Amino acid sequence: MARTIGQQLEIPVFGISTLEAAAYADVRAGSGDRGDGVVSSQTECDRAVELEAARGEVFTGIYRYDRDRDEMICLQADAAMSPQAWQDTLASRTTVPLALQVDHANIAHDTAAMATLAQRRWQRGDRPMWSEVAPFYGQHPVT
Repeated sequence: MARTIGQQLEIPVFGISTLEAAAYADVRAGSGDRGDGVVSSQTECDRAVELEAARGEVFTGIYRYDRDRDEMICLQADAAMSPQAWQDTLASRTTVPLALQVDHANIAHDTAAMATLAQRRWQRGDRPMWSEVAPFYGQHPVT
């Protein structure tokens, strides 16, 4: 829907992953942020984010907080994989990220994080075209 609105109104569309937003919301919740935009150094650990997917898989991604820009850096792109493959991926890392599981019931909580991340990118001068944003479903809907 966002792509269509962006196309018709000729406005930028920011594609922000649910997993990225969850990682950012977790950083902000644990930061002791009092609204002044200052985030403590306690937030400087990677976040391994997972969300239950269909067919016995999990959606996964690993993010790192960039305090200078107040946003997330993607260390491992979002992917759908088996729980075992995800555990193997985490075990192969040299640093252990903070594990974060996203609850389907609380996804609305991450909406504010998505808006904040989009605002940061807007302030930085990003103006992505609607055609640059593609939904990620993790697997083909038929196979």
